[in-house]
Amino acid sequence: MHGFCGILGSETTLLNKKSFIKSINLANTMQVDSVKSKNFFSAVSFLETSPIKGARIYCNDNLIILFAGDLIGYKEIPWKDVETNFLNSNIGWFSNLRGVFAFAIYDKSLNKISLFSDQRAQLSVYYSFFNETFVFSTDLSTFTTLINVPDFNIKWLYEYLFFYFPVDRTTFFKGVYRLRHSKVLSFDFISKSFNENKYSKRLKVEGIILKGKKARKNFIKLFEKRVPKYFNNKGNNLVAISAGFDSRNILSLAPEKYNVQTYTYGVRDCPDLNGVSKLMKKLEIKHDEVIFENEFEKLLPSLIYDVVMLSGGVQPILRATILYVYKDLYNKGNDSIILGGISGDFYRGILYDPSGTFISPGVNNFFNNKDFSKDIDEFKIAFQDSYVNYKNHIHKTILKLTNLLGEPGSAELFMNYKSYVSIPHSFGGEVAIASNYFTFRQPFWDIDLLKMAYKTEYSYIGLLERYRQGNDVTYNKYVFQSKMIYNNPKFKKTEIKGVPIALFAKDNKILFELGRLFFRSLAYLKGFKKAKKPLEDWEIWFDTTLKDEFDKLLNENSLLLKYVSKEFMLSVKNTGNIHIKGKLVTTEIILRLIKDRWNIK
Repeated sequence: MHGFCGILGSETTLLNKKSFIKSINLANTMQVDSVKSKNFFSAVSFLETSPIKGARIYCNDNLIILFAGDLIGYKEIPWKDVETNFLNSNIGWFSNLRGVFAFAIYDKSLNKISLFSDQRAQLSVYYSFFNETFVFSTDLSTFTTLINVPDFNIKWLYEYLFFYFPVDRTTFFKGVYRLRHSKVLSFDFISKSFNENKYSKRLKVEGIILKGKKARKNFIKLFEKRVPKYFNNKGNNLVAISAGFDSRNILSLAPEKYNVQTYTYGVRDCPDLNGVSKLMKKLEIKHDEVIFENEFEKLLPSLIYDVVMLSGGVQPILRATILYVYKDLYNKGNDSIILGGISGDFYRGILYDPSGTFISPGVNNFFNNKDFSKDIDEFKIAFQDSYVNYKNHIHKTILKLTNLLGEPGSAELFMNYKSYVSIPHSFGGEVAIASNYFTFRQPFWDIDLLKMAYKTEYSYIGLLERYRQGNDVTYNKYVFQSKMIYNNPKFKKTEIKGVPIALFAKDNKILFELGRLFFRSLAYLKGFKKAKKPLEDWEIWFDTTLKDEFDKLLNENSLLLKYVSKEFMLSVKNTGNIHIKGKLVTTEIILRLIKDRWNIK
């Protein structure tokens, strides 16, 4: 990984080529190649340590093909297959690819370019056409290198505050759009026309086909087939390990002979750090800890700018912690791929977001077919004169989501929202950050695993109704992952929060409940103490470490005041809601980056 950028038209649209190329190599850690043909110029950036070897640019007499991202199951990019299927208009072939990827294919004779997104648009591709020039990139910062930088898009701010991230094609630039999932967008430079096709259909719920032991057996078999493909047989595999199920699920499926290491991060005495190192020592796996304490707090005021800059403005300042982790691991000389347990809840049926990080109150009410008008009105004071525009846009976007993803109250809507909206936007930004340092792989995002999740009871789809009826699904949603972990002989005697994994895997709820009570009582008698700290201490950092920086960003000179009222900005500044405050600070940093052409001053 990382990305590509290109321009079809006059190069005088660019500020300069150097800044254009730098926009896809912001951390200066990449190898960069470029190619030029008549009125077409493009560049690619990638890590030399990537498990996918070879060039990211393919050229012949007729075509220039660019690749960005990471493919699972390939040692090199299948250029000939890409060329043949593209020329034969067999775009359905691209649905066979697995991973996080994007292609740009320029036909020299036709003066036509086609952009391809992956099946969930996890690697964002942005594009625009103005001043007789077509510009595309995997990073929004590229558009600040144009002589005429696009105007800020207020609709992005509407969506950012209400949904917690932009929805569908929206970006923070007017006239710059994000390519939807499984799409092929073609632009004909001669006729100045666009054409859009889809090479793969969106996943749909067609009824629960697999239930009970049969569902678990088939799902486990598929996991055991797919997840090992995400590990690299050459070099290191760094697995993010926590106190929960998801990361251990991934770790337990690592091929035995591969070089696997683990790491954990957090505030000292947080749940994830508490006891994980002992477990890794027991499993004889090399382990590293990245702790958010003195050195981190010294760097935090600068990290909040860096995380927004390096993610192309798609990650909030609250992900500054993960940037610190990746930089720390990278500076220690790791040339590994990173594997994590993000999105394991796809397969466990967690039906809410207790932290409020990825699902806003308004969206939660929308999911449950409840009135969300009060949630819209929460920002009435923010937009004042433009409140009607804001309100209409949110209702229009909600209607679009219903048309695209499913009816309010349905399990399908919730599953689709996570699959195609929140995860690609929220953790797609994390891909953008991590890709500056590592090849970033998330096995739970595998499209084959997701396909299975859409037709089994072990997912949102199967557990939603039981949950809404007030039934406890805690035990049910962990059985299937426990069985996978238990299948690895090394993990048979491991524990999850003091409870042996074997108790979950036995598939006996009464035995599990009694055993859990016994083992937790035993741990209490032995002096076991719950972790004292949260994983990340943002409430404290906002009030102490970042207070002065926030004062510099949110004041009477803020660029934000062009778009929101001063009254709203000051009320947010004084609030204890770290999510809304974080969004406002992130927006101010984005506005300053745009003004300074993606430079931090």
